[in-house]
Amino acid sequence: MPGRVFTEILALAAEQNGFVRTREVRELGIDPRRLNDYAQRGLAEHVGRGLYRIELVPRGDFDEFARATQWPDGRGTLSGETALDLHELCDVSPAHIDITVPRDYRTHRQIPAHYRLHRHDLANDEVTWLRNVPIVTPARAIADGIELGLRPTLIGQAIDTAARQALITAEQEADLRTTRARGAA
Repeated sequence: MPGRVFTEILALAAEQNGFVRTREVRELGIDPRRLNDYAQRGLAEHVGRGLYRIELVPRGDFDEFARATQWPDGRGTLSGETALDLHELCDVSPAHIDITVPRDYRTHRQIPAHYRLHRHDLANDEVTWLRNVPIVTPARAIADGIELGLRPTLIGQAIDTAARQALITAEQEADLRTTRARGAA
């Protein structure tokens, strides 16, 4: 039977698609070296700097997205084409996982080739959660698509879908259409 410490870490990991950071474990009052011990015993996998995946949490189809938001020291938010795809707003087929990090985020580590980092300070009302993973709202995802220069037909499809599903307000729809028209000019 697992002990109290492992049970606390397992509960945290279950809320985060199996991932825990050493910082989070320390905040629970637990020595983060426990994670390394668990990795040596096959109970966890060390997947990045200060990042572990607890093996008892079942793997899922969203693991790669959860890991992507954890890679930049847990400060990432899914955005851009990735968010448009996950919100099912248009027929975009992302070649990368788009991650927005705060403007002040710096790293000396090599950015994985399948990640595309964007620096932007997101407001609280621009971030939501999907399957316990931070992701920009549909309105912010569309604005990201416009900024990335996504094809106007895809942007139009995203705006139409978001409006039809009431994922954006009428005011946001009008603003996005105006911004799209300015970008196409």
